Amino acid sequence: MATIDEVWATATLCAPARILVAHEAPPRRLGPAARAHDVEHGTLYAPTILAYLDANSDVAAASLRLSVHPNTVRYRLARAQEIFGFDLSDPDERLVLWLWLWLWLWLRLRLGDRLGW
Repeated sequence: MATIDEVWATATLCAPARILVAHEAPPRRLGPAARAHDVEHGTLYAPTILAYLDANSDVAAASLRLSVHPNTVRYRLARAQEIFGFDLSDPDERLVLWLWLWLWLWLRLRLGDRLGW
């Protein structure tokens, strides 16, 4: 038995975790679709999307993380948007993608046992 003061962080994380688990995967199942596409076609869309989002939408920073030219990042992102049907120029869509790709995975790893995932 614990008080809310002792478990406030976990309790706070459970609210968004329950929302995210109700929507099991991102729109169009982007993460699994991008990874499957990469494996099947030898592309690198998933790590490029992750690097771009992790770099706060900074193409130059993403290109440094990936050790590729910024135009390569731009090309991969443009192709990924065509293939998977999302729009990185829309700030709301970009935020949702970031939340799904980072927060969803992190919460599943962190709270999976407690929430029965």
